Amino acid sequence: MLRDQDISHAEFAVIVTHALKEGKSKFFIEENIIVIDPLGLLDMAVLLRNSLVEMHKLKLTKEEVKEKGVQILRYMQSGEFRNSMVDTIEKSRKAYEILVGEVKDYQKTWTERIKLYYAIHENIQGVRRSIGEIVTGGTVELEKYDFMQLEGSELLKLKSGNNTI
Repeated sequence: MLRDQDISHAEFAVIVTHALKEGKSKFFIEENIIVIDPLGLLDMAVLLRNSLVEMHKLKLTKEEVKEKGVQILRYMQSGEFRNSMVDTIEKSRKAYEILVGEVKDYQKTWTERIKLYYAIHENIQGVRRSIGEIVTGGTVELEKYDFMQLEGSELLKLKSGNNTI
């Protein structure tokens, strides 16, 4: 990474990884290399980008930008910043885990609901068929209804025999 940093003539570098260095948190800075967990990357990118945009708006000289960069890096190495970033990463991970669970719960609920609608539909179709046979004295063909809300394996689970949902 240092070689890439030298080739690019970059003052700083960022490594995004799930890997943890022994004794380090999910965010740390070492030799002007920022190492961060992927869940903190977007926040870090926004913070760094906004500071660059603001310095550009202020029309700072190269030396002033470099000095502000050093000050920002120094702040980023502080416990306050590191603790905030690590907490943000952990809260982002927890929010993601909750979202994944929520999606699974909703999918389960939606699958249950569509099964109920399918069963209701089948019951009513059976009644319509029976009444139609009473009225006509013969076999009645009813229109088929396609339950488009489900696809793939979930839809196959609902099909019974050769019936089309």
